[in-house]
Amino acid sequence: MPVLENEQILDGVKSLEAVLVRAGYRTLIEAVAEHTVFLHPETVAQAHGEALFPVTRTKDMARRGRIIERPYGGRVMLDDNRSPTDAFVWAAQQRRGPDVQFNHLFTVATESDMYSADPAIYTALWNICVTPAFLAKLTDVKRHAHVLAALQRRSFDLYGYLPAGQSAPEPPDDYDSLTWRDHPPPVADLERALRDQLRRAPRSRPAQACREIGWCFSGWEPDDTLRNPDHD
Repeated sequence: MPVLENEQILDGVKSLEAVLVRAGYRTLIEAVAEHTVFLHPETVAQAHGEALFPVTRTKDMARRGRIIERPYGGRVMLDDNRSPTDAFVWAAQQRRGPDVQFNHLFTVATESDMYSADPAIYTALWNICVTPAFLAKLTDVKRHAHVLAALQRRSFDLYGYLPAGQSAPEPPDDYDSLTWRDHPPPVADLERALRDQLRRAPRSRPAQACREIGWCFSGWEPDDTLRNPDHD
């Protein structure tokens, strides 16, 4: 039987949109706004716009955990998506819930083919939000640029940071009418909270990178204080 090339078996986004309309949402953006978590601005401000850890993502699984020299100076540890997830969860001082996805809001072309994300923003708290997994595909810039634009604008309005050279994103038409989910409570001392978490996980890649390279709260100098004698 010939394949009918012009027919689709199913359009998942249209199905999701139909479900959301039945639930009372007028638009996809409205649903995403109500169910997306951003950290409290008072928490994020304590990192002064910097990435927390000298870590970035590589698609090469065999390279993950290695420290490499960057083409234009400095060192960075290669990892997967665990490091930005840890950064967000530790800064929130809450546990990760089931069936959620941690999403980067901004991407920047990298100077190396060894990794696929800019270390300067990969673990920056203003560049990460959390959505339920069933909504995460809507943050894909290829099909839903208007949804991503709303999330980027929300980040800029909350924190005031952007990747170097980028201008503030234009909000979509219905942006001002959106209702956003509440933040986790602010963390009074982000550095102390992160140090506590890093000492509890001394073999985690963020902790290893902090000890060998440095991090946001050590002036980017190696931080040998982040050891837990009970685990070393």
